[in-house]
Amino acid sequence: MRRRYDFLYALGAFITSPVWAFGLWKTGKWRTDWRGRFGKTPPLPHTDRPTILLHGVSVGEINATRALVALLTASGGPPLRVVISATTNTGFDRARELYGGTHEVVRFPFDFSWMVSRFFDAIRPDVVALVELEVWPNLAQICRARGIPLAVINGRLSDASYKNYRWAKPFVRSMFRTLSLVGAQTEEYARRFQALGTPRDRIFVTDTMKWDTVKWEEEVFGAAELRAALGIDPDRPLVVAGSTGPGEEKLLLEEKPEGVQLLLVPRKPERFDEVFRLLPGMVRRSERPDGTGGAAGGTSSPEDVYLLDTMGELTKAYSLCDVAVVGRSFVPLGGSDPIEAIALGKPTIIGPHYDNFRDVVTAFHEVGGIRVTKKPMREAKAILDNPEVGREMGALGRKTIQDRQGATERNAELLKELIVRRKGGEFSPGSGRSRVSRWLFRAFLGYLALGYLTTAFDRVPLQEIDPPTTPLPALDGTLLSGAFSVHTDRSHDATGTREQVARAAASAGLDFVVIGDHPPDDRKPGWEIWQPVFLEGVLIEGGQELRSPEAGKVLAVGVDTTYRRWEGDYPSFASMLVEEEATAFVVHGRGPRGSERWVSPTVRGMQGWEVLDASEFARHRLRGGWSLYHALTLVAGTPFGLGDEALNHLLREGFETPTVAAFDSFRVSQPLTATAGLNVHPKVGFGSVLLPSYGPAFRTLITHVAARGPVSPDPKEASAALFAGVRGGEAFISVGGAREARGFRMGVVAREGSGLGSTPTPEDVGPEREPPDPDLETQAPMGSTLPFASNLRLRAGFQQAPGKKLLYRVLRNGEERVWISGPELEWNPQGPGIYRVEVYTYSARLGSVFFRLRPWIFGNPVELAPEVVESAGAWNP
Repeated sequence: MRRRYDFLYALGAFITSPVWAFGLWKTGKWRTDWRGRFGKTPPLPHTDRPTILLHGVSVGEINATRALVALLTASGGPPLRVVISATTNTGFDRARELYGGTHEVVRFPFDFSWMVSRFFDAIRPDVVALVELEVWPNLAQICRARGIPLAVINGRLSDASYKNYRWAKPFVRSMFRTLSLVGAQTEEYARRFQALGTPRDRIFVTDTMKWDTVKWEEEVFGAAELRAALGIDPDRPLVVAGSTGPGEEKLLLEEKPEGVQLLLVPRKPERFDEVFRLLPGMVRRSERPDGTGGAAGGTSSPEDVYLLDTMGELTKAYSLCDVAVVGRSFVPLGGSDPIEAIALGKPTIIGPHYDNFRDVVTAFHEVGGIRVTKKPMREAKAILDNPEVGREMGALGRKTIQDRQGATERNAELLKELIVRRKGGEFSPGSGRSRVSRWLFRAFLGYLALGYLTTAFDRVPLQEIDPPTTPLPALDGTLLSGAFSVHTDRSHDATGTREQVARAAASAGLDFVVIGDHPPDDRKPGWEIWQPVFLEGVLIEGGQELRSPEAGKVLAVGVDTTYRRWEGDYPSFASMLVEEEATAFVVHGRGPRGSERWVSPTVRGMQGWEVLDASEFARHRLRGGWSLYHALTLVAGTPFGLGDEALNHLLREGFETPTVAAFDSFRVSQPLTATAGLNVHPKVGFGSVLLPSYGPAFRTLITHVAARGPVSPDPKEASAALFAGVRGGEAFISVGGAREARGFRMGVVAREGSGLGSTPTPEDVGPEREPPDPDLETQAPMGSTLPFASNLRLRAGFQQAPGKKLLYRVLRNGEERVWISGPELEWNPQGPGIYRVEVYTYSARLGSVFFRLRPWIFGNPVELAPEVVESAGAWNP
């Protein structure tokens, strides 16, 4: 069981490593006690006293333990050793500040089984008590295996936490069942612990220990020095906004009344500079540590705004204020603790988002000891204008605290009783893992391994050939790499904007994107044909995805129409496209939805065919015997920018799909250019983040088109050159590896004497082509039509070696003819037909067996006609 969690932790850490690594670097939290986080804690001295490990995540939980530790170690009680642990850097520093001279303070490790075991070997706890929650699967399993009672004191399950646990209840039920004791803050929390698996007879409602952490002080030590250091005027009203979150400081600054001083105290240190940039004229505490620093020399802020950008001085700040505003409650962050300010007798304001302290705020609000509002500074001004109201609020709040105290004592008694039961032998070590669990985990690992092996090896019948002797056909024009058929918020089933498409395409290194939105049938206002435009250096062309009558789906560029506005059959629809000179592509030709499949026996009016569609591959793989394996790779990879690798898993069979077969069949009767359709429909948007996102798809299936001549900076001219290249057919598709794929060249070459025409002159050669070989009469690239001759050579390869092990697969009229290994291909065509080349990569080879054989490049065909045509070269309808 533990190994299962270790595997999932490791997988999650690997997938999310870019996110948390960037976060550690940005916040500076990489400077931490990594040895402690890995469970390497120096062994504690042996003692006859029972040891309680008291764990709090961060500052709030550690502060809540002060009175509890005092009660547990008070003279007259049973002799106990209390060890304090924390997770965060701020919590660990606070624990050392409070207990460094009297109790052992250690870092709590990550929940990997070997780390927790190593940590327990050093601490040797008799009882583990978790403050508020912080239950982890391996921690629970190891406590059970060692017979260590695991308790939750001051227990709390917020709405968000409870919702997440309910979703994962089958996985966490055993963890909550392991708890030996729960001291819940409220009856509602108690019911939630029970619903998640903790037996009801182990749950006690004790109220929150935060009521017992207050200090009844009229003056706080160091507060006067803080006021002098910042230059706060004691004769004018001061509002202190404590533990503020993102967006709240701006709200407070915009509402601040004239003549009122405002002291901002952000909750997180990494936000100090961000808050200062909102109003650079504010005074910073860090610049005046002793009241003499800074250019102002301790004088008041001209803006009447101050920033407390140090830790551990919030109580001092609250003691100076006339009104306290409790942060993280005006934005949906759950709120902060209002008890500290109210205990000082201060009239206190909180926002509507106080879910994390619902019971506390409700208790204060019922007696008038706190005010809840969306307009904090307006409410503060009303209190400042009526001081008697503020004094009454403070008094009522203090009385509420006094009436609710005692939770710490109740939790202390429960822990002491747990120690007695532990010493009495009630808790015996258990296995922590069942045979069934071990078997299931091993079976799951075996399933993943077999799922990988089923597509890891392929046998290919190879044909040995001589090294190539003729040069590759040169590029005739400029190669553009891009994507077809993505959708924006103009479609009824997608979100995202043209600008987001451009940013994602630029990041992926694309040159163009053809958008294919669904136009609304009722021609709603705002719908218009998008003219081509350069955004972020990417040519963005606006197309429309239409449902052609009696046929299927079409992506059309350069025509303004919709299916419902077009009445008639498919031949009339195709005639319209031809008359409008539209460039049209069949999309989803054999896709997973039957309503979108191409059913017309002809492709008249079409210039392109979407041969690769990720949804078709996904449907095939996810309906097979190894569907769970492929679903895991896809779901785990795509959200974290690994969509190319995830989709490569789905493409392991290569280019053997019904859509490809249909393309080969139609290509025999009419020239068609092969393109790859992404069909990306972002469904959810979180600011600039879209799910599913454009980026992974833009790195997966890429269409490369040779535009005639150099690309103009004018978007309309560039678009015309792009679609002229599509019509010409010199195009190919790559599955990832766009940069290396750009050097791919394929075509037919013929030696002198073949009777096919004259040798090209230098004027006929494009700027990127190599000088003509005088021994060659013809160099015909992809998309061309030539008469068949016996001395023709089918050539394919790369201008520069791509650094990969390659296999070439040759097809004639859609049927496999030969597999050839090597960096380049030169092969004699065997009679007239439509010849196409595919390129595969592999990692290792043993005879004819290849390891990790993966499809890479899908080449557009060359037609070798059975008789001489009037003009050799690219087809031009």
